[in-house]
Amino acid sequence: MGFTAAGQKYTNMAGHSTRVVLNGISDSRKKTFEQNTKLFLDDINKAYRSNTQPVIPSTIAGNNMNETIGNLWAVSRFCSVRTEIIENVLATGKENFEIRNLQIVLEEAEPGYEQQDAVLLLDSSGRIVDFKIALGYHSISTILKENVNVTDLRRREMIINFVENFRTAYNLKNIDFLDKVFSDKALIITGKVLQKTKDGEFQPVIEYRHQTKAEYLGNLKVLFAKAKMISINFDSISVVRHPKQTDLYGVTLTQSWNSQMLAGGSYHDVGYIFLIIDFKNEESPKIWVRTWQDKKYIEYDHGVFNFNYFNIN
Repeated sequence: MGFTAAGQKYTNMAGHSTRVVLNGISDSRKKTFEQNTKLFLDDINKAYRSNTQPVIPSTIAGNNMNETIGNLWAVSRFCSVRTEIIENVLATGKENFEIRNLQIVLEEAEPGYEQQDAVLLLDSSGRIVDFKIALGYHSISTILKENVNVTDLRRREMIINFVENFRTAYNLKNIDFLDKVFSDKALIITGKVLQKTKDGEFQPVIEYRHQTKAEYLGNLKVLFAKAKMISINFDSISVVRHPKQTDLYGVTLTQSWNSQMLAGGSYHDVGYIFLIIDFKNEESPKIWVRTWQDKKYIEYDHGVFNFNYFNIN
């Protein structure tokens, strides 16, 4: 992959060693957490500068981390841009911890999405176990501040992690993850725009296609096989708890989809996604509904889907 002018700019941004100071962690773990985070980010930047594949030492990371970074690298090379990281370590349960606000720049991102927040996950010993593109600070703070009780707050924190993993699964073409999070009885609705003539003019008409989980994932497998690269970004995220079925949450977001095909050509769209997620089993939340509507034609539609469009018993 050759460098563009923007890529050269990012190379200059990656030419630094990172200073890491972490708070909210016990003194016995602090040094290890800081050192491993620094080594990880510096190794990413070193690989970016030399245009090589990152290799994360097994001494600081789990066995699957090189595969995880390699898959992200295949979507877009990236580098860490902060010369100094001063952040709190957050406990996420199950003896895992996360460090947020790790700003990176994606070389292959569409204009306006080059700089993203990332999150690093570590186990209790300080070994790095995961790395993913995160939701932005504004989205996270908006989701969390609307909680009504302790259970609702916990589930909103879970939704943040869920949505980040959900987006990453599409970027990495991880069909196994999507198969796991969709209920076997999930309803998938995709809007299709038709052009019909009315009084001598073309008028958009929205037609909806209903798919089962099996149909949706089957079509997605075909698309994944044909795509060289898929990049998805989420914006304008809102979360609503169902007023009666309090285990159900509606998540509305704006999705920007970009893909490059192996046979050549590319595809881009922007649309509204609405998810109904069931948290009755918090160990394994399930998506019961996923809808997509083209943003360009929403004015010709009934508005963005929400709980009111579905019969929930």
